[in-house]
Amino acid sequence: LHLIKAGVDGLRVGMGVGSICTTQEVCAVGRAQASAVYNTAKTAARFGVPIIADGGISSSGHIVKALSLGASCVMMGSMLAGTEESPGQFFFQDGVRLKKYRGMGSLEAMTKGSDTRYFAEGKET
Repeated sequence: LHLIKAGVDGLRVGMGVGSICTTQEVCAVGRAQASAVYNTAKTAARFGVPIIADGGISSSGHIVKALSLGASCVMMGSMLAGTEESPGQFFFQDGVRLKKYRGMGSLEAMTKGSDTRYFAEGKET
């Protein structure tokens, strides 16, 4: 409610439940996605503020559930990361075609500057 009263344009709900995200384990934060979307959307709807369901979307059923619980849209990083249209190189592993992608807490991302958001700046990664 504080963010809504401060004038936000929208709220992102569910940080840390993505397919490769470790925020819940590292920072000890996070909550069940469905109840978080539902309860936040219920309050935000009174003020006309849209909700973005973020994390844990791995099937079309998850998209429908998030929207039916009140989300205005969903973030689908892992579902879109392997498409032809997304950047990156394909490779094969055990006969399966895959595409490499990373989370912001990965060693590769941290060596390129994301370490500041995890309070690891200046530390060896």
